[in-house]
Amino acid sequence: MSATIEFKPDSKFLSKSDVDFINAINKSGCKLHDLQIPLQNCWVKGFGTGNSVNATFLKCVQHQYERLVKDKKCVEQGSPEAISFKKGFISAVYQVMTQGNDPSKWLNVDQMNNLLDQMVDYDEKGDPRKPFFSKDEKVSKELKTKCLKRSYEEIKMTVDTEGILAQSGTNVGEYITLTDNHPETSTYQNNSKDELDVELLEPDETIHWIGVSENKRDTIQLTEFHPWVPELLTDLITKPIIVGNECFCKVLDNPKVGVRYAYNFYFKINGGTTIYWFDPFLGNKED
Repeated sequence: MSATIEFKPDSKFLSKSDVDFINAINKSGCKLHDLQIPLQNCWVKGFGTGNSVNATFLKCVQHQYERLVKDKKCVEQGSPEAISFKKGFISAVYQVMTQGNDPSKWLNVDQMNNLLDQMVDYDEKGDPRKPFFSKDEKVSKELKTKCLKRSYEEIKMTVDTEGILAQSGTNVGEYITLTDNHPETSTYQNNSKDELDVELLEPDETIHWIGVSENKRDTIQLTEFHPWVPELLTDLITKPIIVGNECFCKVLDNPKVGVRYAYNFYFKINGGTTIYWFDPFLGNKED
C-alpha cells in the first residue's frame, strides 16, 4: 500500500515535523487521503519527563490518530487491517520523535509504553474505547509488547571490572557479558558472552547500548564505537552517539539484509587512562 498524495516540505500548511510524520506514515504502509496534519501547535519539544508523556503530547498524538482512523474508517478493533494500521501509526510517531543528535530528547521506550497505555481507539459510532490494540485486554497487551519491541533494541554490556583491573590486557571480551531485550532473535544470548549477534533489526529501530559494572560500584565510560567495515554505517545504522556509559543509534530506513557486521566498543573504567575494547556483532538477517 502507498499514500495517494505527496506532501512537500515547503508547503505553507506544514511544518518540518508535519512532513516527517507524514513521510513516516507513508513508509509504514498506511494509506493517506487528502488530509492536512498541522502538528506545530501541539508537537512540543518537552513531550514528557522520566517514564511518562505529558497531556499535551498525548492529546496531539491522539488527535492525529483520530483523524487518520476516521479517514481510513478502520474501526473494527482487533482486525488484521486495524492492527497493521495501529502498528504503522505508532512506528511513525516513534520514528519522528527519535531524531536529532541529542538522545536525551528522544522519546524513550518507557514513554512510548505510557503513551500506548493512555491512548484510546474508536468504535463504529466514533466513541472512544480502550484498550488501544484490541477489545481483549490480554491480546492488547501482547500486541503492545510486540509493537514496542519493533521500535527498540536495548543491549546491556555487563563488565567484570574487578577481573579486568586484575590483569594487564586491553582486549577484554572474556570479561564482558552482553544481553538484550530480544533474546529470540539474538545468537549467543547468555552463552558466548561478548559475541552477542543481534539479528532481525527493524527499519528505524533505536539501538541503545548501556555499559554497567558487574559489582555495581565501578563506572564505565564509553569512548568510541568503531565499525570493522565502513559499510556498517552506510548499509545498516546511523553514526552512533555516545553519552557517558550509553550509546545510541538508529537502524536505517532501508537496511541491507542478509549480512552481519562486527564492531568494537572502546571504554574506560572509573575515568582511568587505560582504554579497553571488545567486538560483538550487529546484523539484519533475511530468513
